[in-house]
Amino acid sequence: MSQSRQRLDPEARRRQLIDLAMQVFATDGLERAGHGDIAKLAGVSTATVFNYFPTREDLVEAVLEEVREQFRAMFAAFGDVKTEQAIGVRVMVAGFNHLIENRPNMIKTFLRWTVAFGDQNRKAYLDFQDEMLTEISKRLKNSTPDRSDARIIMGSADMYALMKLDNTPDDVIARFVDRLLSVLGE
Repeated sequence: MSQSRQRLDPEARRRQLIDLAMQVFATDGLERAGHGDIAKLAGVSTATVFNYFPTREDLVEAVLEEVREQFRAMFAAFGDVKTEQAIGVRVMVAGFNHLIENRPNMIKTFLRWTVAFGDQNRKAYLDFQDEMLTEISKRLKNSTPDRSDARIIMGSADMYALMKLDNTPDDVIARFVDRLLSVLGE
C-alpha cells in the first residue's frame, strides 16, 4: 500500500524514505529491496529516491546508519554506570524491548543484517558488533576480558527479539531472561 503523495521538506522526505526502506528491508532483506520498492511505498517516483540515495549502497548505508544510531541512543540512555549483571541485563532488556515495540522494522532489519554474509555489509556488521560488545561490557561490573558475557547477552538479545516479534507469551520470555541471568552466574 503506497502512501498518498505529499510535499515534504527534504529532511522529512529523506527520513520518510529511510523509514520505508527499513520496512522493505525488514520484509525482503538487505540484498533484495531497491529504490523502486521504496518509491512505490512512498508514492513518489523512483527518480526521487535516487535523488536522495544515488546508489543502492547509499540507500543500504543510510538504513544501517539508522540502525546503528538507534542502538547507540539506547546505550546512551543507560549511562556509563557499571552495575551488577542482573541489574545491567534487566536495564538492557528494557531498552531493547522498547526498540522492539516501537521500531519493529528496525529490529527486523538489524536481525537480517546479523546474518548477511555475502557483501560489504558483513564487515560493517562486524564493526558494529564490536561496538555493541564494548557497550554491553562497559555496563557489567564483572565483565570478562574476552567479552564472553557480552557475547552471551548479545546472542540472547537476538533470540529475545525473535520471541517478542513472534508473540511468545510474556511468562516464557521472563523465564528466558531469568535463565540468561543464571547462565551469567546471577
